[in-house]
Amino acid sequence: MRLAPMLLFAPAIWAYPTLLPCDREMEVDGDQIMGAKPVASTATLLVTRSGSALPESSLYYPGESLQVMIGGSLSGYQAQLRATNGAFFEVTYGSRVSLETCGNMVSVIGATPPSLTLNMANASGPVEIWAGHASAQGVVSVTPKFMLAEGQVSPRSEERRVGKECRSR
Repeated sequence: MRLAPMLLFAPAIWAYPTLLPCDREMEVDGDQIMGAKPVASTATLLVTRSGSALPESSLYYPGESLQVMIGGSLSGYQAQLRATNGAFFEVTYGSRVSLETCGNMVSVIGATPPSLTLNMANASGPVEIWAGHASAQGVVSVTPKFMLAEGQVSPRSEERRVGKECRSR
């Protein structure tokens, strides 16, 4: 009985998606995260190839790496990005790089927004990318999913790439 009054003074729960395991659901109106159902985010993902933004439903090519960040005016948040169908985020642990189905990022107020590298070497079929983000005591907001379709490297393009590699040696 003495526990009930203490609950009134408990601090607000912080909802940081970076604490979630990669296999935990993170969907709008899905399972509760830190006591609340995730809500739809007004932010969107920005996916770039060599510094150029890709439109939704762009093609990706096996073996390439893309950069992913949360677009919009968000700042001072923690986020977890997710990808499907063999696309992996390159996550650095000290000097070791690991390929993970999700990647975490922290945005510092006033700093350049962070980005993560998405490795497409093992991807196949359509790839969905999305993020959950929250600031301090806010509810986790989930971005709309960004879709990429698998493109095929033309044999001629592959011949050119191999030729350039040989000439550079």
